[in-house]
Amino acid sequence: MIPVQLVSSQNTHRVVGSIRAVSRADVAAREEGALTEIFVDEGDTIEKHQILARLDPRRLEAQMAQAQATLTAARSLIAQREAEQARSTTDLKMKRSLFEQSAISQAELLDAERSFKVADSQEKAARDSLTAAAAALKLLDVRKQDLVIRSPFDARVVSRHAELGEWLRAGDPAFTIITSNKVEAWLQVPERFAGMIEQGDIEVEAAGQTFTATNLRTVPEANNATRVMTVIADIADPENVLLPGLSVTANLPVTDDSQRLAVPSDALVTTYAGRAIYRANTRENNLPIAEQLPVTFLFQQDGLAFIECEGLEPGDLVVTDGNERLRSGASLMLPPPAQASNESPDAANL
Repeated sequence: MIPVQLVSSQNTHRVVGSIRAVSRADVAAREEGALTEIFVDEGDTIEKHQILARLDPRRLEAQMAQAQATLTAARSLIAQREAEQARSTTDLKMKRSLFEQSAISQAELLDAERSFKVADSQEKAARDSLTAAAAALKLLDVRKQDLVIRSPFDARVVSRHAELGEWLRAGDPAFTIITSNKVEAWLQVPERFAGMIEQGDIEVEAAGQTFTATNLRTVPEANNATRVMTVIADIADPENVLLPGLSVTANLPVTDDSQRLAVPSDALVTTYAGRAIYRANTRENNLPIAEQLPVTFLFQQDGLAFIECEGLEPGDLVVTDGNERLRSGASLMLPPPAQASNESPDAANL
């Protein structure tokens, strides 16, 4: 007979899944042009903002030179319009003074006012032209920078879609990359465990190694055909040994970690009413007899069955050997104290 234990435990369920990249991107050309330089190949590990390739910049450089000339002309035009506006302002002030002295006609004053308004509007138009020319040059500078294809994040190159000299249009993918140093485990969990997934770190097995997965989160949708849900966990992979598509297994926690009654798995028997155990109950004559107690089986782990049983206490002795033939009320024989102390924890006597 073995004493009942109170053991800290947490039920787990073994699940399978696959490795996925945290992010996967087709890095495209933002401008069209001929591919003149390629700096990476499949399998390379790259850093964020690292240059992957360059396109021919000559056409844009010519347009930038033209835009620079337009900007210079716009600045010159502003200087001319400012001088004309200053002259028309002075002329208008002078003619207003002469008109007040009745030295000129009203028509001459109106002509001066018209000249002032024309000069003022021309100066404003010249300033708008300068702004437009500066914006056009800035846009061309951005487009020239976009001729350089860079990595948007730390990554590994999965595939290259272009060769030297090939003409790429804006939006054509040049490389496919996936995030490095970190992957995700997508685990398939039966629907009966919905709402039972406990947060915390878990151990997963993939590529013949064991990794610690963190940040468990459940996708809020189940598969209609298989009735399983997906749990995602993050795995740090500094050596980049985990590749998307590899299989992964894990013991997923589906209960909280708490103290539970535990008996050897052999102590459980199956009756017409369900699972039960036999406890050694001492009567008035100090002779132990078998007392059958119904139990609620929770889970099994490392040779122990974790149960719920009303009236069962830690330290109570339960029968593990010959209990299939027992009946409630049958006499039991306890081993002598010395013998009991020398026996291994797995030994049980009837």
